[in-house]
Amino acid sequence: MTAGADQNMAFRIIVDTLGIAVTRGARSFTKLLNKYIQANWQLLVIAAQAAILFRITGQGTARY
Repeated sequence: MTAGADQNMAFRIIVDTLGIAVTRGARSFTKLLNKYIQANWQLLVIAAQAAILFRITGQGTARY
């Protein structure tokens, strides 16, 4: 093996390891997000409705 091939192999291993770490992180993050959304679904719905009402009544638009 040449030095270039060794570097290539090392680089591949690093990229693979990072890729695994990132996908695992993303999976656990989405799981957390799903739990959070399920727990606070009612709050999110209420907040969305309040925002819509706020906009409809014209209080959401800045008036000078």
